[in-house]
Amino acid sequence: RQLVFQDVGTFWPGFPSYNYTTVNNFISKLSTQFYGDTTKLVAGNEISIGLPAAASLQADWNYLGNWYINGTLIYPWRIMKASVDREALLAISPRYETANFNLSLVASFYNWDKLHFGINARYRGFFLGTEKVSSFFHFTDFTGIDIYFGLKIRFLKGDCPVSKSDSSCGINEYVKFKKKGRATKPRKLK
Repeated sequence: RQLVFQDVGTFWPGFPSYNYTTVNNFISKLSTQFYGDTTKLVAGNEISIGLPAAASLQADWNYLGNWYINGTLIYPWRIMKASVDREALLAISPRYETANFNLSLVASFYNWDKLHFGINARYRGFFLGTEKVSSFFHFTDFTGIDIYFGLKIRFLKGDCPVSKSDSSCGINEYVKFKKKGRATKPRKLK
């Protein structure tokens, strides 16, 4: 509900001890207290609020063997006057990566003033990391702690031959149709 208080004031003794059973009960009591009417405070039953939107730029560069560097910029973009805020983010992340192992360090600025250092690792499908590694070592500027972990389960992909450039798989890498051990195109419906 949209509530509007305009040029009103009140003296409300016993306010903290009032027992509210529903939101509508509370709104009716507020309206009565400020306007002397149970419905005058309610200006409408709908409000519009924008979701957090952002422009994002990301780059990943393989600069030497198994060494990579990733850069991410997320800039908030407010579409509506009333909207949920999205913080800006600038992150630089060097990493060492192989098929079975990954180790990454992350330096990130949140909202251009909060510097965080993080670390994460992956072994096959299991990954573990934190975005605030400093919170594990000292608590002088403690603003929170985080740790995340997970397990990625891979499903078998189709039987597309990778050595032939004239593969019948096209862009469909999850081909499930096989004919005599070779991948074939799925039939088109007419």
